[in-house]
Amino acid sequence: MSSIVCLGSFSVVMMFPYNSLICSEILSTSMQTFVQLGISLGLISLVRYTEIDYSTYLEQVSLFLGGETDYFNIQGPTGPVVYPAGFIYVFSLFKILCGDSIRMAQVVFALLQAYTVHLVSGLYTSTNQSHLIPFLMLSKRIHSIFVLRLFNDPIAVLLMFVCIKLMVDRRFVVASVFYSLALSVKMNILLFAPGMAFLYWTEIGVWNALYCGLIVVLVQVGLGLPFLLQAPGHYLERSFDFQRQFLYKWTVNWRFITQDIFLSSWFSKILLFLHLVFLLLLLRQWARPYGGINNALARGWRFKRLRPTPLDPKEVLFVLFSSNFVGIVFARSLHYQFYSWYFYTLPFLLQCTKYHILVQLLLFIGIEYCWNVYPSTIQSSGLLFVCHLLTLLGILRTNLFQKT
Repeated sequence: MSSIVCLGSFSVVMMFPYNSLICSEILSTSMQTFVQLGISLGLISLVRYTEIDYSTYLEQVSLFLGGETDYFNIQGPTGPVVYPAGFIYVFSLFKILCGDSIRMAQVVFALLQAYTVHLVSGLYTSTNQSHLIPFLMLSKRIHSIFVLRLFNDPIAVLLMFVCIKLMVDRRFVVASVFYSLALSVKMNILLFAPGMAFLYWTEIGVWNALYCGLIVVLVQVGLGLPFLLQAPGHYLERSFDFQRQFLYKWTVNWRFITQDIFLSSWFSKILLFLHLVFLLLLLRQWARPYGGINNALARGWRFKRLRPTPLDPKEVLFVLFSSNFVGIVFARSLHYQFYSWYFYTLPFLLQCTKYHILVQLLLFIGIEYCWNVYPSTIQSSGLLFVCHLLTLLGILRTNLFQKT
């Protein structure tokens, strides 16, 4: 409850442009990094760590460090490994550097969270949205995911933000490497793929886009090589399982439907259909700076006759953040750690809508509230869906990305 009061108080302050300017100046990109680090370290000292998956991660990588490369044999207390090879390497580093020390691992995650906020703040500043930076440090649930639970999700997201920064700088080849690294930690990064494909097509042309796509594949193959050589079928089945079934008891977003509907195949197909429909609707928005979908598609084919121009950071963030968000709205299930997939994009996306500032703040607070209700309820999941849908509809009506 105190976190909601804090959010509400801060939101009232942020409603006024003058105070927003003061906050953005005080919390500069460098300073807010240290503020975030201080908050995380304080939480580590004051709030008890809750074990969920981290001990399983360590047991799984211990088997790998002991020489096991068959994915069917890499198990832990809560089940088998279900992530690509990058996950194994990342948490092998945690095992080597931190051993079994939870506190040391928490400090490392605190540093990773501070760097994530630093990266995102830099992206926001590049779009003249520095007044949104304080919101990046307001989530109780996000702090819990990073330093009190030690999930792999934040690491994948951090690598993705590195990729986005590289794309803004037009370093597409290196961005492809980091995209693949992020994907190798957790497959939710695939939600950014439609937006990335669009930007690659329109900005570097079809052949360069295919080359970058090949890089993504080659990095995946290289990372997975020890496991592919040992038992390729086992590795592919476990690490890229698109048929994985989520448990109803952990869902945050679909508690307001029955378990039978949640587990049905037709419900999954409807969500996939809606995901594709709204991606197509977003495509119209993405293409507006290029004069429409036809011009955007043609741009990819005639790229050699185009002179590359600097990318507008606001357009890059809008395309990638909205691509990810539409996948969130129609996700088969959202667990609590999945909030890290999109929280840092929310302030920007809400700012892109035409909604009054008060509506934007209410949506931000509403989404944060829903993610802090445990266990989820019919009311909380219903409210979360409404907030998500309103945000998505607002994004579809944006007119901020027209070129002159």
